[in-house]
Amino acid sequence: MSRQQTIFLTFFLGVFLLVTIGFFWQEIARTRSSFLAGTNTVSEVVELPDPTLPAIRPTDPTRGDASTKAVTIVTFADFSCLYCRLTEAELQKSLAKTKVPFRVVWRDFPVVKDGPEGLVAAIAGRCAKDQGKFWQMHDALFQIDDYSPTSLKLLAGQLNMNVDRFAECSMNEKHI
Repeated sequence: MSRQQTIFLTFFLGVFLLVTIGFFWQEIARTRSSFLAGTNTVSEVVELPDPTLPAIRPTDPTRGDASTKAVTIVTFADFSCLYCRLTEAELQKSLAKTKVPFRVVWRDFPVVKDGPEGLVAAIAGRCAKDQGKFWQMHDALFQIDDYSPTSLKLLAGQLNMNVDRFAECSMNEKHI
């Protein structure tokens, strides 16, 4: 290879290398400026709304201290949910040990996509509330796995509820 061909080849490879590095550098710079992993790409600071506590409705079942100084715990749960059962057991253990006045407010949060059991159990709890037995039914619903109408009527009978009134309440759409 002649000296002139060597210079031309070296020049050509140098230009090719510079253009390639330029393209890669441009792509890296474009990617970094549009997305940095773990960071917000919005340059302005967004004001977040102040969190609001859920309103405690008069129809929500409550237990514990009713004073304004009591710590209020609002529980959103599903009777048929395994994690809710575990959480409820731990909550009861913790509250039994505390000296601080507290109030627990129950909110039904049945996960319908997992099956109808959560909704059926929530309605059973509300029907028990109509007879003044919500918390007894609450504790019992977390202990059973069968939420069939027969099983719930049997449970209502064990809790000394009016079974006919409970069955009628469960079948109408009062608490849906």
